[in-house]
Amino acid sequence: MVQCWVPLCSHISNRETCKFFRFPANYIECKVWAKSVRRADTYPTKNNKICSCHFKDGLRENGPTQFEWNKNSSFSFTSPEKHTKRKKVDSASCSQENESSIIIENSTTTETYVLTPTNSKSDEVEKYFLHKEIEELKKEKLFLKNNPFGYHSIESDNKLFEFYCGISKSMFDIVVDLCSKVSFKYYYDWNVEKFCLKDQILMTLIKLRLNLAYPDLAFRFKTSESTVGNIILTLISVLHEILFINLMNTVPSQNKNQNCLPECFNNFQNCRITLDCTEISCDIPKSLLDQKLTYSSYKNKNTLKGLIGVAPNGVITYASKLYPGSTSDKKIVGHCGVLNILQPGDLVLADKGFLISDLMPPETSLNIPPFLMSPQFTPSEVLKTKSIARARIHVERVMVRLKKFKILTHIPKALYTKSSLVFQLCAALVNFQNPIIKEVEHLFVNNDKT
Repeated sequence: MVQCWVPLCSHISNRETCKFFRFPANYIECKVWAKSVRRADTYPTKNNKICSCHFKDGLRENGPTQFEWNKNSSFSFTSPEKHTKRKKVDSASCSQENESSIIIENSTTTETYVLTPTNSKSDEVEKYFLHKEIEELKKEKLFLKNNPFGYHSIESDNKLFEFYCGISKSMFDIVVDLCSKVSFKYYYDWNVEKFCLKDQILMTLIKLRLNLAYPDLAFRFKTSESTVGNIILTLISVLHEILFINLMNTVPSQNKNQNCLPECFNNFQNCRITLDCTEISCDIPKSLLDQKLTYSSYKNKNTLKGLIGVAPNGVITYASKLYPGSTSDKKIVGHCGVLNILQPGDLVLADKGFLISDLMPPETSLNIPPFLMSPQFTPSEVLKTKSIARARIHVERVMVRLKKFKILTHIPKALYTKSSLVFQLCAALVNFQNPIIKEVEHLFVNNDKT
């Protein structure tokens, strides 16, 4: 229900048949409308409206001109001589009888202005609007001083959202809406009241996307490192529960994949999933056993390894927990349980390193590129290798997107115990990005031409 903003007008939207128009978004046009209405007690907001009864012919473009105080007025011009005489009489009478005043109130001051001619009243109303604008700017300045960085800093720039969060603003708002519907307990057993939920989610996504150190985030958000840690450790678990466990709890069947099968999978119509592993650097764990298991002599550092499963349409449908970097791909596949989802007739695509034929369930098949058993590949082996490479290229693109979450280039000691949740959460966030199929099809066209 909306009531007309004009004084002395009692029209209500659910009772009258007239239309209701919002104030213009343009500040100058809005100020002109407000002056015409002659309300000095308040300034119009985005929710205020004026009914069409105050517009000539009921058209919005004519502006509000018809009011209770001028409905009987006639605007006929007099001769210059008569106009001069009337001006003298009016000025005398105004100084004695028609002196009027307007009282303007806001949250801090009460000001009284004595108004005489009509032009003076317009000036005072304009002065009031400027005064209100100054007050709003002061409040905004104070807010920005106390909150130099946060959701408000990037909400109007979608590119900045994607840079800091890895997802668009619209997707971010969906994540916030999902999180607002659940209650959670903070990791350090004390609540964070300084930041709203949007800023807390933003801080967590920035950590995942850019892997900024706690002191850096504490400086940007003007808070302590312990608060940053409390927020990030808490929200990682919350987001993992909502985005990964609740949204990625099943792997689409072969029949569902048929509905969105790209052209490059024409030779693999029964493909259920494509598997690939990725290795992630990490700080040296506290446990001596973990230090031994995670150390990679090949890379000369401690690493963790995870398995990713991608559907033919480019969506990540499976992400394992993280294993010590010394664990083989075959052992990860056998232990994580990804093969348990397969049904008779399903096909799995993988790289040469996945020697898992003996682990495949009955009536399922594995397709990997052929090994070079002679001085050169046979023509059929070349065609098979190219066909598999064309089908797996979008998996490589998915891996590139996944590694753009810088937390997966090196997991710090503070998040070591949450490393599996971090890995799976980043996989879920990749699915919140734009579809990858168009990019892959573009690459296929280029490859065909070359």
